[in-house]
Amino acid sequence: MRDFADVEGSQILREEYDKGLEFLKGKNKDYKKATTCFRKAAVAGNPLASYRFAICLSLGLGGKKPDDQRAIGWLLKAVDAEVAEAVREYALCLINGFVVRQDTVKGLEYLNKAIELGSSQAKVDLADYYISLNESGNTVDTDKVEELLSTALKEGNAKAANLLGVINGKGMLGFTENADKAFEYFKQAGELGLDKAFFNVAYMLDEKYKANPTEELVPQIISYYEKAKSSGFLAAYQELIFIYCDQIYGLCDNVKAKMLFVFTVLSARKHLTFHRLLIILTKTMLWNTQWLSLQLLQIPLQLNTSHLTVLVLLQKALWLKVKMF
Repeated sequence: MRDFADVEGSQILREEYDKGLEFLKGKNKDYKKATTCFRKAAVAGNPLASYRFAICLSLGLGGKKPDDQRAIGWLLKAVDAEVAEAVREYALCLINGFVVRQDTVKGLEYLNKAIELGSSQAKVDLADYYISLNESGNTVDTDKVEELLSTALKEGNAKAANLLGVINGKGMLGFTENADKAFEYFKQAGELGLDKAFFNVAYMLDEKYKANPTEELVPQIISYYEKAKSSGFLAAYQELIFIYCDQIYGLCDNVKAKMLFVFTVLSARKHLTFHRLLIILTKTMLWNTQWLSLQLLQIPLQLNTSHLTVLVLLQKALWLKVKMF
């Protein structure tokens, strides 16, 4: 990969790139400013910035609509400079036929190249590809999958730990189903920074509690759901709402449940699907209907939909509640 020293005006390029990273990942996140910094550095010839700018364009982080066509152009500049993560992203585009014409063979070549360039995530992606092949009934080299994930895990890749948890938990690829191993892998994934992996830990403890109710498990379950919630994982919010309003563990707390409900709706915005919202509503109709209706009036502002749609949704939730009981 080309280094900063190979680029004219490397100090300026480094400063703009570093500023972009700070706006992207720092405490005071500002995606629009991050995109601007990456664009300046990319235009000046910084290959790492080209990759970051491509991602910003694809996700629409600069305050504009996603622009995949521009994004692929900048991504290819980073690919030509052998930026490992750019090569990985391009490989996935080829494998999935995203923006570019699908070419699985070529995509796998690029994915292996990304691994050679040092991308730990490319190992996880390749393992995931083999798993999907196996799920479709194809024979795959299970030892190769295990090697890819184990190596990525040694490099500190949280997603590798999470995938190993899934494999062991479901007994995939011919592995013997091992809940204890899965639990440890999920826990490790969470400790490595993948907060949503804690949801899997909480879920497994939840299942254990249902099979054999033990009071000592309750605070652990809630703690792990809370950790998953910290990453904005909506399913964790949903489970906590159910816990506090359904008296699953004898912890009925409508105040906490209501706060979680409001936060979920107001923070999720367009990412909160009507299906998930309907599930939450159905489970929470035991609350004061007038209060809940007032909260629902705020939803259209966040989900870009009409009050009529929300009222229909509420009607469906009421109907399901009646049907359930």
